[in-house]
Amino acid sequence: MTRDMRASALRSWRASTLVLAVLAGCRGYLTDTVDSHTCPQTYEFGNYGCAAVEGQVLGARSQPLAGISVGPRPSADGGQFNSPYGLTDGNGRFRLQLTRYANAPSESASVWIRATVIPPPTERVATIFDSVLVRLRVVPVGQVPDTAHVAIVLPVP
Repeated sequence: MTRDMRASALRSWRASTLVLAVLAGCRGYLTDTVDSHTCPQTYEFGNYGCAAVEGQVLGARSQPLAGISVGPRPSADGGQFNSPYGLTDGNGRFRLQLTRYANAPSESASVWIRATVIPPPTERVATIFDSVLVRLRVVPVGQVPDTAHVAIVLPVP
């Protein structure tokens, strides 16, 4: 084997090793076929499970409200969840998956879910919001939580 052939083989071996290392690091992303609603293990704070809530935000005439900010307020049971906020879709619908970061003695929790109309600064109107208290069942990491359903009506004409 010539010197050039050995150098070329060594480069190919290094490149193959790098590709295998990258693929090994991505194995969870490439082969994970778990339901997207399964409680993930987030690793950063040692989560203890999750709960799910979905619903619809309606206006005063029962019309769906799009673009409304929806998220949890501090838990009525001690602020044990993260705070993911999202916007309602064109039908006023939303879905939140709340991750529990505090070990709690109960597999359920009461959480306020708040919907907020955030007006552009140029409109010079007050922020409109309302909340609903919902009881959620918290499941361990790796399980799919039951989904609580809520409707929030805002005084928007």
